[in-house]
Amino acid sequence: MFLNKLKSDLMTRTNQKLINSFFKMIKHSSFVKVKLNKSQTQLIYDIVKKSKMSFIINDELVFGKGITFFEAFSNLSNIPFYVNVQDKMLSGWGNSSDYQSYIYIPRLFKSSFLEDISHRLVITPDQTIPIYLMCPWDSNHIGSIDVDNEDTYLCDDKYDSIEIDVRRVINGDKEKFGIILYGPPGNGKSHYVRYLAKKYRLPIYIFLLKKDSTNIDIIGMFGRVKGPCIILMEDFDSYFNKREPVMEDCDFSFDGILNVLDGSYASPKKAIYILTANNIDLVDGALKDRPSRFKHIVCVDYPNLEIRTKIFSSSHLSKTMIKKLVKDTEGRSLDQVLHVADAAKKGDTITIPDAPLEYRGLFVQKEKKKNENENELIKDAISS
Repeated sequence: MFLNKLKSDLMTRTNQKLINSFFKMIKHSSFVKVKLNKSQTQLIYDIVKKSKMSFIINDELVFGKGITFFEAFSNLSNIPFYVNVQDKMLSGWGNSSDYQSYIYIPRLFKSSFLEDISHRLVITPDQTIPIYLMCPWDSNHIGSIDVDNEDTYLCDDKYDSIEIDVRRVINGDKEKFGIILYGPPGNGKSHYVRYLAKKYRLPIYIFLLKKDSTNIDIIGMFGRVKGPCIILMEDFDSYFNKREPVMEDCDFSFDGILNVLDGSYASPKKAIYILTANNIDLVDGALKDRPSRFKHIVCVDYPNLEIRTKIFSSSHLSKTMIKKLVKDTEGRSLDQVLHVADAAKKGDTITIPDAPLEYRGLFVQKEKKKNENENELIKDAISS
């Protein structure tokens, strides 16, 4: 009944073709009406505004500044929804009775949709992602990372399939899955973990073993993890060479890891396992050759020409300088390339161990022409 009335109303004041397409998609679905609170409304508003799949019908929403009206179609994690905020907001966001905000979602996906919304709201007021250290009897909060826009500097389509699985885990369509990131140090393995955590608002649980850690301790560590989350098993090749522990006379075993991964004792739900290693040959086949444990195996290698060009092009340098820096940083790690780009941008002396002789001490100096109307010059000089 609601959908018919809504469709009739919208057809009189907006793009009929778009509305017909939307209702054709949802006509066989049963939608439910859910009232949103202040935090949920603001979150949905942000999602609609940022999504390329949104169709905004009316947008007169100004948070905290009186009468408001907002109406749009969009989707969250592939679940379509319609949101309507009515104009009872007379004095800002101070009182829940000042406005009416409703969202209409498919009944079938109501639980997963609201759970996704709740999870996205479990962020501290300063918008940070918590980081925990997994301990046998508790999880210690050891820090946090700010939520901001972080570039991954990745160009391969295989990362797209990873994000599809991440969304499936968050939505409850998949219980867990694993990723192995391997390659030389300093090329973005940890960087990519932070990217996923920030984009999907996922807490990070760091798995750390000590010499006296036992298999019982490992069970306790995993048993206290709360999903959705990322479980980071960093530098795994520093713990095991194939199935053999690297630490001498340690109290844990490789089988203890397999037991928690397979859920034999304690396996968190809605968990994304990320294992990193410098040398993939040291990772046993029971992990890298078992998609049920680790589905995605990704080599994170030295940044290629495309990535290096992208990095230096964002530094506002001259084309000549960009071309030189891209050429001279071939075979360098991502950390080194970012260091060079940052130094060049600031006009600092660039020093990289083992760099070519003609590259050491490269100095980028910014000078302004006397004429204020002319652009800033960027020139390079090789220090003697």
